[in-house]
Amino acid sequence: MKFLSDIDVEQGADATFVDNAKALFGTGNDLQIYHDASNSYIDQTGTGKIILNTASTGINVQSGTGETRFTKSGADSEIKIDDSSQASKVVLKASGDSYLIGGDVGIGTTGIDTIFHIKDTGKATSMTIESDANNVGSISFISPSSTDGSISMDSDGDFLISNSANTGFRLTGGSAPKLALGVNNFTPTQQLHLDANIRVEGAFYDSSGASGSPGTSGQVLSSTGSGTAWVAASGGGGGTIGGSIAATQVAYGNTTSNEITGDSTFFYDVLNGLTIGDAAINGTNAVLSFNKGPAGQARINLKSESVTKFDIKLDGSEDSYISAVNTLTVSGSNIILNPSGDVGVGNTSPSSKLSVAGGIQMADDTAVANLSAKAGTLRYREVVVAGTGNSNSYVQMYMRTGTSTYDWTTIIRNNW
Repeated sequence: MKFLSDIDVEQGADATFVDNAKALFGTGNDLQIYHDASNSYIDQTGTGKIILNTASTGINVQSGTGETRFTKSGADSEIKIDDSSQASKVVLKASGDSYLIGGDVGIGTTGIDTIFHIKDTGKATSMTIESDANNVGSISFISPSSTDGSISMDSDGDFLISNSANTGFRLTGGSAPKLALGVNNFTPTQQLHLDANIRVEGAFYDSSGASGSPGTSGQVLSSTGSGTAWVAASGGGGGTIGGSIAATQVAYGNTTSNEITGDSTFFYDVLNGLTIGDAAINGTNAVLSFNKGPAGQARINLKSESVTKFDIKLDGSEDSYISAVNTLTVSGSNIILNPSGDVGVGNTSPSSKLSVAGGIQMADDTAVANLSAKAGTLRYREVVVAGTGNSNSYVQMYMRTGTSTYDWTTIIRNNW
């Protein structure tokens, strides 16, 4: 049956087509509408396209309680896919924000096991984020707390991983073909730049050789000027820090080369100064100590069997003392005393350049005549008179005897 003009179907009346009976439209039957007992079809068999047009805001395709809506707002269009409660889960807009909140998304795969699953299907790049001239490409992370983060690339091609607390790190290539990493530093000046502490639980390899060296136990990492090298703690090579170093002990070279140790007989503290030896060990070790004592004082002290045997000290009045328990022997080619004041021997308050509280014993002096530097020298000598059996004793002073002559002058002579 063909209709060559418009037909009208009254309201409430039906135009019934049995299965596979088609309503044909167009001179060449280009549009066909029919049902084949299983499915319904709107089939465009000729040229052109199917256009669904509405004077209202959209077209809804509904299945049960869910539907797909094609809507229009002004010059822009959008597609919405609703769930059974007619809440929009997928929204695609020609202009504006599009979103999907219905579940997980897979690209290149149906075996989705994450919220966003991309499977490489042979492409060289799985995902591309491209920025225009005014923006940088970035991925942002938003947490329920106040700390958010992002991964971004700036206009220089540097990658930045950061959060709202302004911590993170930057990967930068720069003009040289080297990668620089800044941790908590967004302007790294070296290939690794950390503004934080560093903890190494494995070995730290120095820059020696092609593979570097992790060093040996006790070595320290030292700069070579252009790299690093593990060296002995003493500054040599191959040594270790050894021995038993207790509080206040002084470390010193051990009998093993390049090894440092300590000893209970060699120690230093602020109060007692430097002490060598310990009389408390066996009662016989000598002790040498250097200490500052009370304010304004300093002292060098030698002990034996816990008793001070020799002492040099400066008291609070800046007077100096040298004392010895037994004989004090001072030897040398020349011994010179050059005090700005007086010298007392057995006298703590001398009033002359030399004040001796006791006798002075002199011996012979064999200086020859005419030595002006000997003027004022006293001597005691004994002489046996040849051929007589007699002896003489003299107390003499070396005195000036003329304009340029000096000789011994007898002060007193005894004969026996």
